[in-house]
Order: sequence, then C-alpha cells, then structure tokens
Amino acid sequence: MSMHDFIEDAKRGGIAIAGHRYFKANNPKMGKAFNPSKPTTWISYIDANNLYSWAMSQYLPIGNYKWEINAHFTLKTHDYLSDLPPAVENMAVNKNMLCPYTTELVDKLNGGRFSATKKLAPHLGPRKEYIIHYQELQYYIKLGIIIDEVIEILSFDQTNCLAPYIAFNTKKCQGAKNAFEKDFFKLMNSSVYSKTMENVRAHMGKASMTLNKPIIVRASVLGLSKLLMYRFWYGYVKERYGLFKDETPISVIAESIHIRGKSYHYVLANKSTTSKHKGVSKKGISEIATNSYIFDLEGTLLDDPVDRSLLSEEEVKNLAIQTEADPITLVYQDCLFDNKVFYAKNVGIRSKDHILSLVELEKKGLCPIDTKRWILSDKITSLPYYYWRIQAYKNFISNRISPELAEE
Repeated sequence: MSMHDFIEDAKRGGIAIAGHRYFKANNPKMGKAFNPSKPTTWISYIDANNLYSWAMSQYLPIGNYKWEINAHFTLKTHDYLSDLPPAVENMAVNKNMLCPYTTELVDKLNGGRFSATKKLAPHLGPRKEYIIHYQELQYYIKLGIIIDEVIEILSFDQTNCLAPYIAFNTKKCQGAKNAFEKDFFKLMNSSVYSKTMENVRAHMGKASMTLNKPIIVRASVLGLSKLLMYRFWYGYVKERYGLFKDETPISVIAESIHIRGKSYHYVLANKSTTSKHKGVSKKGISEIATNSYIFDLEGTLLDDPVDRSLLSEEEVKNLAIQTEADPITLVYQDCLFDNKVFYAKNVGIRSKDHILSLVELEKKGLCPIDTKRWILSDKITSLPYYYWRIQAYKNFISNRISPELAEE
C-alpha cells in the first residue's frame, strides 16, 4: 500500500502556463499594418505530435527507478531556467506570494477573497520529498539542479512492450482515409493510457476496492512526456537560438524562426524519415522513426489583429481566414489590459436520479488573475516563484524604493 501511495504522489499532469502573456507580430505579411521601422517578428505555434504515444513507446515499468529526493536550484541557474523551470510540482500559491499586480486584481475583482489551491506551477524553489523518474533526474542534473539528499528509491523492471502496438496504431492513423478511421486508431492508443490513469478510489458505491491499475506506467508516461519537451526547449531551442538570453536580440530570433522554419529538426536518435516537404529532411526523436513523433516545428504563423482599412482588396482576401478570430483576440486583450472578466455559457444534458434535464451553466471563461507566476507591471512579462529577482525586488521595496524603479 505504501508503494502504491508513493507512486500516486509522483503523478503530475501537463504544464499549462503563459510566461509571456502578449506579443504583437510585425512582418510583411500583415500588409500596410507592417511597420518596417520596427524589428520584423513572427508568432509561431509549435506542437509535439503524438506526445503521449511517444512516451508510451519508451521503456516503462512492469514490476519488481523512481527516486524521492531533496533538491534545489543554485542562483546561477535561475536566469537560464526562469522561462520553464524543470521538476514541476503541485504547489499551493499563498496570497503572500502574489505579485503586487495580482494582489490588486484579487482585491478588486474578488473582493480580497483568495483560496490557495494546489496547481502545477513551475518554480525555482527547493524540492522536498520530490518523486521523480530517473531519466528526468539525469537530465535535470545536467540543467543545474543540485541533489541534496536521496530519500527513497523504488526500483523496477522495464520494457518497451507497448512500442509495436503504438507504432501499429500510429501507422494506421496516418493511412486513414476518413475521420472515423483516424479517430479510431488514435483512441486505441489513448485508451491504453486512460486505463493506466484510472482512479479506482473515485468509483462510487463500492464497499471495498482493489488497487489493480498500473499507475506507475501513468506516472512514467507523464514524466517522460515532460522530459521530451524540456529536452526540446533546453537542448535545442535555447542552444540554437539563445531565446531569452540577454546577448541575443529577440527580433533576430523571431525572424530566423520564420525563415528557417522548414529546416527545423530535433534529434534524439539518428533516424531519418520521409518528409511531406520537398527537399526537407527530418530526423526522428525515438527508436521508432515515424512522422508521428516529429515536432510540428514549421508550425502555424499567427498574426496580430489587422486593421482591414489599411489593406488592399487582395490583402484582405488573403487574410480573411486569419482575421476570423479577431473578436476572440480582442476579448483577450480587453481581459489582459483592461482587467475585464468574461463568462461563457454551456448547455448540456444532465441526469439526476435517472431524470434527464437540459442545464445551462455559466462559468468564468477569461480572467486576468494568473497565480502561477509573478507578473510584472506591464501585465505581460512574468517570473517563476522563488526567482532571485523577486527577492531582490522585495528588498528594494523594503528599503523604500519605488515599485517602478525596483522592478526596473
């Protein structure tokens, strides 16, 4: 039972943060809205295809290394790791941890009411009794995390027995001739993962329960999927383009991303695959070299809302599809810069005591309050908690330095 509880504590879901909450593109494709006197910049959406399927194809525990450790980040690693701190954990963000801007929003929008709920917030504070997969630990040590103590080790045998199954479904999904076939084989992979994460404790009407789900596989898949993203970010993007480094102008980085978008590749294994782009060679990132595991690095170029009155008829026609999302973008800007809260309605069928009813729910859709990071006064830039610059800011404030000067 203690071993089962140990593994349950290792479960951490996906990371969802907006470290930089607003960015405006400026490039020739924006027509007359393009300002040539300013740096040319692009917004690109980058995604990892079939992320969990990749993780399920790795060597996974089947019975008979997980580590529980105490660790910390040295101050010299803070600047490098501040955009995406590794070894994420569920932490309760207390009100006294909030930045002045967020505290002001809580007082204004929530009447000062604040609940310190646990959330997955990447931060640079110490890790206490932190449970982590050994492959994650190996890589995070390379990034600079310092191990203070190894408290407990859970060893296991491992195999990549799921790899052929995942590869088969992935190949069938790629060759699908209709939406049904594509969704079917995609769900065949997802259903296996879903069973590993089934929480039998939540079953209703049970006098007793049997903890018989392979939750150690779930914890490993979640950990390995994060590891892949961290390897991509720190092992490729930051090494190649120096993103967020002071010595590299962000405009140069942004422009080179667009110009060289199709030449992107991420290498973990020296496996080549065919590419849908002529003259472009991609390399796989796993022992099973299939397109499903290739990062969608060409991505989607996104533009800021464009004033159609500034564009020619042909330019308006070309941008018609892109500008369909303008109302949503404007709502987001109102939320971010004007501190407006937006609600969304959802209508669905609910069953209670075997009686069906149509229920309309109104929930908070957009809110400027974000407690996962320390937000600066520009409402856009943010820092991870326990970053040394936050403590420096607090020291300046305690010495009666103005907030504006302290932040600068």
